[in-house]
Amino acid sequence: MSTNIAPIIGMSSEQAGRAADRFQTFCRKEGSVLSKDTVQVVLEEEGEELSADMFATLRARVERRAKMIIRRVKVNRNLTHQQALDATGRAQHVNSEVLETAPKVEGEEVNVYLFDLSYDPTTDELDREMEIRGLKPDFDALAAINAADPSFADDCPNVTQWRDANGKACSAVFGRWRDERYVDVFRHDFGWRRSYRFAGVRK
Repeated sequence: MSTNIAPIIGMSSEQAGRAADRFQTFCRKEGSVLSKDTVQVVLEEEGEELSADMFATLRARVERRAKMIIRRVKVNRNLTHQQALDATGRAQHVNSEVLETAPKVEGEEVNVYLFDLSYDPTTDELDREMEIRGLKPDFDALAAINAADPSFADDCPNVTQWRDANGKACSAVFGRWRDERYVDVFRHDFGWRRSYRFAGVRK
């Protein structure tokens, strides 16, 4: 089990500059195939969207290599858990009684930390891994991530686990099976596979 967790340090200004320089070099090399006038229209009218697309591509490549992923997300805390699920548009396999036990967390904008493990944890071991990282479950924040980015769980299911009033492990799993994007909410009295990605927010 992990016992030494390295701190997460954000992308530096120097790295942002290097990314911009690389893009500029590529544009100078390949840009002759694009219409100058149309490029100008795109830059003026779609510049913000273009920047977001470029960053999303960089983030996807970084996340494929990262030990921990951090997603900042806006969360509508006025929604019920069921409404938060409905907003994802996913096929639902939900035990409504279990859903009601998910903890309510504060914070309209939060960082969600998602991490991988190198072994198949039991529910108790996952609780300890969360504790080591100083994390707690936030069902609504994870639902908000999957609502904002439906493809996020396509390659790797993401999970949040919590305990009900009786100490039973409960969980929500966002994933994809064949062509169906789904969410499962149920009591979880067996172990997890290392192929999942586990999520929480700072305590």
